[in-house]
Amino acid sequence: MKKAAVLGVFLLVGAAAVATEVGRELIFGWWSFAGRVAPRVRMDWPATIVAALAFGFLVFLIDRIGRIWRPPASAAITTPWRFGWTLAIVGNLIVLFTAGISITAIVHQTVWLARSDRSFFEERVSAGNMEEHAAPLGPALKAFDDTNRRLPYGGTIGLDGKLLHSWETQLLPYLGHNWALWHKMDFHKEWYRDHNGVICKRIVMDFIRPDARVWDLRDADGFGLSHFAANSNIMAGNLALKLSDLKDGGSNTILIGEVNKDYRPWGHPANWRDPSIGVNHPHGFGGISTSGGATFVLGDGSVRVVSEHVSPAMLKALSVP
Repeated sequence: MKKAAVLGVFLLVGAAAVATEVGRELIFGWWSFAGRVAPRVRMDWPATIVAALAFGFLVFLIDRIGRIWRPPASAAITTPWRFGWTLAIVGNLIVLFTAGISITAIVHQTVWLARSDRSFFEERVSAGNMEEHAAPLGPALKAFDDTNRRLPYGGTIGLDGKLLHSWETQLLPYLGHNWALWHKMDFHKEWYRDHNGVICKRIVMDFIRPDARVWDLRDADGFGLSHFAANSNIMAGNLALKLSDLKDGGSNTILIGEVNKDYRPWGHPANWRDPSIGVNHPHGFGGISTSGGATFVLGDGSVRVVSEHVSPAMLKALSVP
């Protein structure tokens, strides 16, 4: 009966863990990590031989100590030392050693992430890989326009003035793996209400800069941030043009771009800016300090870096339809 109860509790906890994103990553994320790392592992045979010899010596030493302590020929000892006890002790030592290293690594990485200015991700961004990261947004916008005969609204606002949903939310199903998030949204309620708020507290990596630090992922209320904004001349509150409306052509018109400060949640319906006020302007679009500009997605789906030294006239021409 007790075994059945323990098994039931174990299955219940496991099901609850699998039902959450964090639980799934903790349980199954190791497999994908192992799949990426295993092909790059190279065996160091000299070190492996030394480790095997050291392990064998440890087993021999513990077993000898145990047999001296509980000799088989002693009348006072009813149960002589067993080799299984040796293996149990060695196994416990390995578990304790591994746990100690793991705890030390977790503490070290936590302190490093909290105090370091280095990137939260594996590589620090450059203008090139920011362009690569933003590349899927262009085809997604084009697919949205093909399907709906217009671009996404910069944000949807109800007749009563309620802020409903963002251009990022509208774009989710066109970014492939985010279909499930979009399907769960209630588009009749504000983006932060009830289950909508739960969804919008998730981090959508399509809208995160590759150089993002931990504190750039969520706002003070826990909502997942977006490191992109729409061009307010093309996509604003209940405003969305068609790609065919772009008089200068898609290759000469900015749709969305990266920002480097004053991030808004990806679910916020008022996430747009005017590119014409300047690149790396405090209230405009901007890239990392070393890029000298900002990355933009244009109406033809291409991704370009626009210099912060571009002339105001040229920037204005790129900003209007």
